[in-house]
Amino acid sequence: MAKFKYSLAGSTKINTLSKGTLPLTGAIDATLNIKTGDYTATTVLNDTQGRLTALGFLPVTVGVGFVPSGPTTGKLDDDQLTANLKLRIKVKSVKAFGVIPLAGGNNCQTKQLSDIALKSTDSFDPTGTGGSLGGTYKISDLNGCGPLNGLVSPLTAGGGNTISVKLTPAA
Repeated sequence: MAKFKYSLAGSTKINTLSKGTLPLTGAIDATLNIKTGDYTATTVLNDTQGRLTALGFLPVTVGVGFVPSGPTTGKLDDDQLTANLKLRIKVKSVKAFGVIPLAGGNNCQTKQLSDIALKSTDSFDPTGTGGSLGGTYKISDLNGCGPLNGLVSPLTAGGGNTISVKLTPAA
């Protein structure tokens, strides 16, 4: 067994009725079985905020949190890394024009976990430079978002969302 720590930086592109890109930062603490290439990891994704466009014209500022459900699992096979992460997405705030509160809060979250399957987009070097991963995922309907839940949920739920991250070995 070998232990690795990485910093994570990248972005996720939301491709639902609300479109835009949110920055991602975080860290990964992995334990790799050197014989099989299988690993388990603790993934931390920091809360993020960004500007999206809802319905093609309405500017909204969104604060989002990510709560992993269990460890990230995957495999390092030669120089290719795969990762499988399950997480709940929390919509901490949604503000039209950056100031008018529409929804959010600690209870505003996806009804189901999002399954995120990532794979190397280039060569992955676990001890040297790390590498980049990409994938797609779906966001389920939201609940607990207050009186405008019925408006906010359809704007965020859907598939075709992309994620792109760079893992860099932590010093």
